[in-house]
This record gives sequence, C-alpha cells and structure tokens, in this order.
Amino acid sequence: MAETEGAIQPAKKAEPTPSAEQDLGFFARIVQFFRQVVDEMKKVVYPTSEELWRYFLVVIVFVAIIMTAVGLMDLGFGALTDVIFS
Repeated sequence: MAETEGAIQPAKKAEPTPSAEQDLGFFARIVQFFRQVVDEMKKVVYPTSEELWRYFLVVIVFVAIIMTAVGLMDLGFGALTDVIFS
C-alpha cells in the first residue's frame, strides 16, 4: 500500500519548556501575584448608586419571598405531623 499524505501518525510528546514563573524566586512570585491582583482590580466595574439600590431591593424581595415560602411549608408540615402523630 502506498502511504497517503493525510495518514494518521502518532502524536509527538511535547518537551516541557521552562516557564518564566519557574525562573522567579519566592519573593518575586509574591510581588508578581500582588501586581496581578492590582491589575485585575483595575478591570472591575462597580455599579452606580442607582444600580446598587436596584440590586439591593431585588435581593430583599427575593429573600422575603423565599422566607415566606419556607415558613408556610414549615407550618404545613408541622400541622401534617400533628395530624399524623396525634
């Protein structure tokens, strides 16, 4: 059989290349970490005052709804257990 150009060949193992982090010392990596933290914090977009109030109200309403639902289920299951075990 003749070999074709598209024949599947076994994958070659990649040789590990030394990364820049391995070259840095312990304290240099700590400094690099904090520099990266500062760089990432510069990318953060904080909500406006209006958006913050909207988010706050949405969370409060959601918590109140869930609290009411759980409270009603607790009362219902409590009454059900009273009926069953009395």
